[in-house]
Amino acid sequence: PFGFQSVPNHDWQQSRIPRLTEGPGFLVMNLTKRLHEEVMPWFAKGMQSKRMKLEPARKGGYLNDKKVPVHHFSIHRYRQVRAVLVREVRQILEWWLGTKELKFHAVFGARVYRRGSVLHNHFDRHQTHLATASIQLYQEL
Repeated sequence: PFGFQSVPNHDWQQSRIPRLTEGPGFLVMNLTKRLHEEVMPWFAKGMQSKRMKLEPARKGGYLNDKKVPVHHFSIHRYRQVRAVLVREVRQILEWWLGTKELKFHAVFGARVYRRGSVLHNHFDRHQTHLATASIQLYQEL
């Protein structure tokens, strides 16, 4: 596929990742009202504050972050926002997958990509990332 980058340390996982949905394996949708109410103000404040940190280059080659640095700010100190995010995303994933058996693993925060950033196609870890969500909060064209 276009943009696919082989990552030898992780490609072996492909056969261990079960198909959980019909169709292409992704779903595009708008934020829920509750997610929008909680996450967008947190994100706007984070973008204007000194909480944004330069992220060290990631191993695995799935980002071109050695060429275009990536920044992030954590959600861990913002318990209410984090709790809403976890609850809402879990409900969406359970609805989409038709299950109530998802085990929460992690929430990262906001990763800020700049013009020229590339997130290559890649395989997540089969032990913890069978169902994941990436939420686009903002984009400048």
